[in-house]
Amino acid sequence: MRAFIVTIIASLFCTLGFSALALASPDASQGGQDKVTNIYVFSQQGCPYCAKALSLLEELKSKDYPELKIHEYDMKVHPDYFNKFTEFAKAYDSDINKVPTTFINKTAISGFRESDLRQMVEYCHLPVNTCVDPAKFVQEKLSQPTPVTETKPFTNTARPEVIGWILIGGLVIGGGIFIFNKMI
Repeated sequence: MRAFIVTIIASLFCTLGFSALALASPDASQGGQDKVTNIYVFSQQGCPYCAKALSLLEELKSKDYPELKIHEYDMKVHPDYFNKFTEFAKAYDSDINKVPTTFINKTAISGFRESDLRQMVEYCHLPVNTCVDPAKFVQEKLSQPTPVTETKPFTNTARPEVIGWILIGGLVIGGGIFIFNKMI
């Protein structure tokens, strides 16, 4: 009986260990140095915070992240860039009341927030993360039809992996109760 219980517990730990390895293993085709990270900055000439944001991004590119591709849109020099800015803001569900506004991955950063900029660049640089090109993200979001809101009856929204973890937890607890009852 004891060998049976040890076998069940060992197989449970092996299953959990292999699951964790499968979730944690990065895609070999995505090396951190090979990925291009596109960053879109909407700014205005003469804005000191815009200059700081662009300077920081250029510094990050020159020192640690040569794969950064910085797209600057100066709306004071080219007022037609404002239309592009409103498209980005709409897709990102962001306000258009501050410059600089930086779009990186699926994040919009309004104003000069150095720690947020550094954090997003580092996030996109890691080989295990996949960051989208903001221009492609905007194109996809704006090409989707506007969803029609309608009331639907309750549907099962449980995810299979959650159900699996609940079953594993139930087995572990049930096994513990079974062992405890046999000992008494």
